[in-house]
Amino acid sequence: MGRRISYRDVLRHRANGRSIREIAAACSCSSSAVQDILARAEENDVGWDDVAPLTDDEARRLVRGNPGKGDVAFAAIDFERIDSEMARDRTMTLSILWEEYYASAVSRKERPYLYSRFCELYAMHKEDAGIKGRKNHVPGDLGEFDYAGKTMSVIDELTGEEIAAYLFVACLPFSQKTYVRADPSMDIDHWVEQSMLAFEFFGGVPRLLTTDNLKVGITKHANDEIVVNRTFREFAEHYNIAVIPHAIGRPTGKGSVESNVDKIANRIRSMLRNRAFFSFDDLNAAIAELLADLNARPFQKRDGSRESVFAEQEAPFLQPLPRERYDIAHWGPKVKVPADYHLQCVEDHVYYSVPWRCAGKVAEMRTTMRAVEIFVDGSRVASHARDRSLPKGWHVTDPSHRHPDHDAWVSHDSGWFRQKAKGVGPACLQVVNGFLEAGVAEEQGWGWCEKLLRKLDRIPAQAIESACETALTANAAPSYKTVNTIIRNRAEAKEAQKPAGGNPWALRRFK
Repeated sequence: MGRRISYRDVLRHRANGRSIREIAAACSCSSSAVQDILARAEENDVGWDDVAPLTDDEARRLVRGNPGKGDVAFAAIDFERIDSEMARDRTMTLSILWEEYYASAVSRKERPYLYSRFCELYAMHKEDAGIKGRKNHVPGDLGEFDYAGKTMSVIDELTGEEIAAYLFVACLPFSQKTYVRADPSMDIDHWVEQSMLAFEFFGGVPRLLTTDNLKVGITKHANDEIVVNRTFREFAEHYNIAVIPHAIGRPTGKGSVESNVDKIANRIRSMLRNRAFFSFDDLNAAIAELLADLNARPFQKRDGSRESVFAEQEAPFLQPLPRERYDIAHWGPKVKVPADYHLQCVEDHVYYSVPWRCAGKVAEMRTTMRAVEIFVDGSRVASHARDRSLPKGWHVTDPSHRHPDHDAWVSHDSGWFRQKAKGVGPACLQVVNGFLEAGVAEEQGWGWCEKLLRKLDRIPAQAIESACETALTANAAPSYKTVNTIIRNRAEAKEAQKPAGGNPWALRRFK
């Protein structure tokens, strides 16, 4: 079974004036499915503003009300029969053949495709058969992004090693204006960064974006399912575009960028083949100089140039750039919130808090260069400013996330812990000093000091002092685990020495 359709995406694209066919392509579903969603949304008076702050599941429930109901299978189309009928009679039309298909499906009590979807599927079938058509592009409507197959290189000044430089190519098919930039990697961060630079180069954003099937952007592309990388999906929503990956092994959906890889990117690579570059900045400066010249050269078969056609006919129709650039985000795996209600940012090895009531629940972490956000059941429960200078193992805690029982301890500092330990005894003070001096910063030892001194609520100070003395005989800076083991073993030994229960004065009977 394919994935559920994103009702949020359907309503977002509709709010931006996109056609049902465009929405179906962007959301990887049939036109009839889009029509059904829009009809239900209109019936329930639900629009994009209503679902924008919701998760996909919440949006589905709001629009449909029956999230668990599956879609009904459609009657199969006999494409071979349609081909034979069209070949046998040149006056035959798809409208007549659809009416026959519709009547046949109804007679078999099957659900037929509507006429528009019937024509779409037949067009896809003919494309599979190798029949191609010419597209009439609309200004500002479509962008095509890809990486060139051949690379350039940058030389490391220290080692002399050649570093591969991948050429990112972006093209607006209507004007054919092209953007080229060298990149050291094709991972998701560089892909999104180059896409943002391309939009800034064009000074606007097209409505639709056709991309290659790079694994960093498209996690899965099968006949019945397309899964877009979560980071790339957020990027598309930030720039208000619909991403349409081309078919696997058949890059017919991005012919313009494929053509400009040869006409522009490979030409630039050839023109710079005899020059050596020792940084990506120098390489990209040379590419930009040649790119400006190539975009300004006159067309051979049409009036104007890429630059002039873009400026006069296409630039006014692009969507404006958002006020802020997209802050590239990474989603971590789903993990269970531990009892101390702190989750680790794997990239920094720093722990960030969530509300204590979330302990035991499954959460996801979203990290950007500036923030760390934590989500439970699709809702954000915590947000922290990200500080990449913090030492490994550091815990960042929002005071509002703490359990009420912990409030009495959070205001304590190193001086308070030393004063409290001094009241217990010199051995305890020495052990506490060892905890505070063990890490890069004293704050890293506060947790161990708190655990040791909390025992004063349950056992006498003399017992803690005695355990610290014993631990110090074996190690000048014993760990909390060592001291705690001594305390626990002595408590168990004392418990074992207690007399057996029962009345010692009771009479015993002997047989």
